[in-house]
Amino acid sequence: MHLTCQKNILIPSVSLAVLSLAASALLILYTFYGKNHYLFTYMPAVYTETAEQLDNPYRGWYRMYGYMLSDRKPVFSETIQKQINDSADTQLTLLEINLNQYRFGDISAFALSQLEMILSAWEQSDQHLILRFLYDWDGNAKESEPQSEHIIMRHMEQTAEVVNRHTASVYIVQGIFVGSYGEMHGSIHLSSESVRTLAGHLADVLDPSIYLAVRTPQYWRAISKSFDPLSEKTAWDGSLAARLGLFNDGMLGSVTDLGTYSESEKPLLQAAENASDYAVRGNRTEELDFQHILCDYVPNGGETVVVNPLNDFSSAISSLASMHVSYLSKSHDANVLKKWEHAVYEGSDCYNGLNGLDYMERHLGYRYTITDSALTYTRNGSGPAVIHLTIANTGFSGCYRPFRAELLLRHTQSGQSETIPIDTDTRLWQSGSQVTLEIPLDGSSYEPGAYDVSFRLTDPSSGKQIRLANALPADGTFGYTIAALQIQK
Repeated sequence: MHLTCQKNILIPSVSLAVLSLAASALLILYTFYGKNHYLFTYMPAVYTETAEQLDNPYRGWYRMYGYMLSDRKPVFSETIQKQINDSADTQLTLLEINLNQYRFGDISAFALSQLEMILSAWEQSDQHLILRFLYDWDGNAKESEPQSEHIIMRHMEQTAEVVNRHTASVYIVQGIFVGSYGEMHGSIHLSSESVRTLAGHLADVLDPSIYLAVRTPQYWRAISKSFDPLSEKTAWDGSLAARLGLFNDGMLGSVTDLGTYSESEKPLLQAAENASDYAVRGNRTEELDFQHILCDYVPNGGETVVVNPLNDFSSAISSLASMHVSYLSKSHDANVLKKWEHAVYEGSDCYNGLNGLDYMERHLGYRYTITDSALTYTRNGSGPAVIHLTIANTGFSGCYRPFRAELLLRHTQSGQSETIPIDTDTRLWQSGSQVTLEIPLDGSSYEPGAYDVSFRLTDPSSGKQIRLANALPADGTFGYTIAALQIQK
């Protein structure tokens, strides 16, 4: 389905630079005499938002698969390939790696080779991976996991040697290896001291480009020793807290998200700010407010569970946006997802009429839309022209890995092009915000003539171009054509 907002006009997919100036009544013209008497005529496109599915990395639905490492039952490559094929409709995959067979000692060399085979196979796909190492799939963590934290930390070291060879695909490691289902509950290793020890060791042995995630905001505060969430100043500062996100497999399941928050109606976090271990659970309102700030800077995702009014479509939109959720399970809870699929979004924007499940898919994570562009010049023409490009993020969250932003000028006659890097940190293009980029343009550096102006956003890790929610001409080389430019001397 290809939906576009009706308030704008869709331009045809032809080179903008060859449009007749006389016929461009709908385009705003920016004409300036610049340094050394260069004349710039800038014709921005019509920026029409679209509701189409974009399939960008680090966001959206995920599928989950589990592997039991064992010396007796190897994992077969044919099984992995089938799972990869079945995941072609998602950008993320959660892999659970069960280490139960090695709870009494080191992981064998054979098992580590199996882990290498699993990650190598998935790295060949277009998926980014969320990993969860665990010892239990039956809700019996105390019987299934090592009694010694030293064994757990040794397993962290052994698996990290393999994982660190696959940083191109591994995005997040969830949990700290312990708890029923690896979800950090029902374990003897969940005191504040143990959680800090295990999380700190995992952070030390894993490549710093990989995000970590813990099950609750309470654990985040215990590990970070802070009641304050991250800020723009502390984000990406190299600390453990700056790479520590959240995962919530009880999302919207009850007023406490199945024990994620306190049942109390009284505010608890403010009253506990002098506590020494920081391991305090706030109530739902407090914890959603905490996540609203924290998860501007670190990922948050999980599973929606148990049909109830909190996960009704309209209520869920508000909560997922507040928590800045960027990824959700495509399988759990099937009844919740079916409820969304039967709902219809009603609004004044281009998503009006979309079913609820598709609306959620469009808004998980980031969703960038160009809303405006213009060219300005200093009054006396002493400096370069400046192209101003405004981009809005209408998704539930930002993207937590930086993208490479570039402007491209391509001469329509000679075909020669120049790429202009744009100085911006795309991680700060946060949910509900818009940013205006400023790109200097020196006319003396270009041959006179007509140019297509394009904008390209690329994930440097995968090389993928990031798709925009705009109905604009685009190709795989130059990105999105956003304007036409005439340079005359």
